[in-house]
Amino acid sequence: MRCKRIPLIVLSVLIAVCLWGLTSWTLRAEPNHQLVVAQQHPSASDQNPGTENKPFRTINAAAQQAQPGDTILVHAGIYRERVTPPRGGEPNQPIVYEAASGETVVLRGSEVWSAKPISADASTTSSAYWEGPLPRKLFPGTDPFTKQLERMPEGYLRGQVFCQSLPLRQVLDLETLNAQPGVWYFDPQKRWLRVHLSQAYPRSKPPFLEVSIRRAVFAPKIRGLGYIHVRGFVMEHGANPFPSGFWRSQSPQAGILSTRSGHHWLIENNTVRFAKSLGIDSGSEGRYDIDGLEQPIPEGVGYHIIRHNLITDNGTGGIAGWKQTASFIAYNVIERNNRLGFTAPETGGIKVHGFVDGQIIGNVLRDNECFGIWVDNVYRGARISRNLVLGNQGAGIFVEMGGGPILVDNNVVAFTKLGDGIYTHDASGVTVAHNWLQANTHFGVYMRTVTDRRYSRADGSSVQVATQRQRIYGNVLIDNYRGHISLPYPVEPDLDNQSDYNLLINGTLWKWDGQEPQRFVWNYRSKFVNRDRIVASLQEAFAKGELPLAEQPNFDLWRETLALPLPWWRQLTGNDTHSAVPLIQEGEVVNGAIAKGAITLGISAPNLDVADPAVFPKLAIPPLPLPSQDFWGSPISNTPRFPGPFQNWPQEGSVHWHLWPVKSPKSTNMTQK
Repeated sequence: MRCKRIPLIVLSVLIAVCLWGLTSWTLRAEPNHQLVVAQQHPSASDQNPGTENKPFRTINAAAQQAQPGDTILVHAGIYRERVTPPRGGEPNQPIVYEAASGETVVLRGSEVWSAKPISADASTTSSAYWEGPLPRKLFPGTDPFTKQLERMPEGYLRGQVFCQSLPLRQVLDLETLNAQPGVWYFDPQKRWLRVHLSQAYPRSKPPFLEVSIRRAVFAPKIRGLGYIHVRGFVMEHGANPFPSGFWRSQSPQAGILSTRSGHHWLIENNTVRFAKSLGIDSGSEGRYDIDGLEQPIPEGVGYHIIRHNLITDNGTGGIAGWKQTASFIAYNVIERNNRLGFTAPETGGIKVHGFVDGQIIGNVLRDNECFGIWVDNVYRGARISRNLVLGNQGAGIFVEMGGGPILVDNNVVAFTKLGDGIYTHDASGVTVAHNWLQANTHFGVYMRTVTDRRYSRADGSSVQVATQRQRIYGNVLIDNYRGHISLPYPVEPDLDNQSDYNLLINGTLWKWDGQEPQRFVWNYRSKFVNRDRIVASLQEAFAKGELPLAEQPNFDLWRETLALPLPWWRQLTGNDTHSAVPLIQEGEVVNGAIAKGAITLGISAPNLDVADPAVFPKLAIPPLPLPSQDFWGSPISNTPRFPGPFQNWPQEGSVHWHLWPVKSPKSTNMTQK
């Protein structure tokens, strides 16, 4: 049989196709295949193969090509896009998204907006007022300037406006706009936007103005992807919703960097800022996702590592996650979140629900207008350790609704505004040990029950909330304004709550007039006990001679405070019988000002100065339920130890310790005088 001859051109095409296929297969088979993105490269194109000489122009184009084991290397530039990975990696073969070393790579949810100056006199060369239309064609997806911002007064929108890349504040009428610089006003009927800037800009060099158009800047379209690494980026300017009732509503718990109900993500060395709502979400989002779709929530959400990120100035909070397992949130700096001042729940530097077997370790949380760390509605097997929590609002660390166990140990929590150092409600099984709790405006530790809700156990059964099995051991409590500790009056179901081996210090800087030293307070639920019963218990102690008659108070006045000095607290509760009350040098008034006291701590420069470390005695504190490290990362033995998170007090002299970054005591960030 005679074979037909193949035309030369056809044969050439077949050979080329085979060679291309072989080359493609070879590239794909290589481990750590790299795809390069460089929008500023003169040859950049999304039709390129993604090499250094022929890079992609957008990150999303590379994302669509990436396979398990690939790295997407992104060079400097401002990328106005949402990266939507279509697939995840595999164990030991993640898909890596990485900013090139030493280069600034910015992902923005905003686009540039053109405006014209407003001036009564056309000859004026500069203006602080600029305005213009906001065309619908600017918004390929959902228009955030048509969406009400949840849990804010009517008229506040999800959209954002930026000048010189920094956010302006929305106002609801032109009168307020004219009176206050640094704001914007939007007329939804005319689709007209006006801004009043903090300074005038020349007509010849107008301000750089942007408006947010995207809900997220890095978020898959589908749920449940795993083994994705994201490192080294700046992510900002998203228009995401406030997570109001996210578990049932169409307002998901969604960050501008979103794991989208995924698993085994590594998020490190990023800056995430200026989101309308959340910076990062690491959990199950809620019933609806960030695109408004009701997708099934996959099993196995979590197992993330979120570390060494800077998360600042977001509208609601820093990191949030619902229903995640074994996530590790560590060594992040989280500052100035809840920038918009939401008073509704779900605001926190770190806010997690269903945080099973998770760890929150070594983070710095400062000046957030919300709780620093908030662990809510099941925290079984969780740990909060070695965090520096300064100047937050409401509570430094808040544990809510569950049975534990959870270990809160070796943290420094100070200067909480309008709240407590460590606060729990409707929570049981919380061990608070070896923490440093200083100058919080309410209590050092406050634990109470406030509702009759039920939470789920590991076996699926439910149990009513209470304050039970709480342990407060080996802490240092200093100058907390309302007192050291408040626990429930011991009646069913709020039983088996113990505090002991604590170091109780007052007056290191200033003695507050009218505040008893070493102050403890009972709280209670009127459903189970009333004030008269509590007063009767104190009266009985004096009547039986258990307390000295000379100390007997006016019971009518005492019933308004329920405050107990340490001897009464010991007698009536059996708590803190081994706790120590050292005598220290008090602060003094010098020329009308308070002189430096015996123990001082800063916020902006978090240095700890202690004039006389001898006030920190070693106590036979019960061992912690888990192997532990002190604040510096050094192992803690079970021999007699110092209260608080520092175990390396010198034998003599004073100390001046830099608490940030958190390093071992051998590092150069610590000095002793």
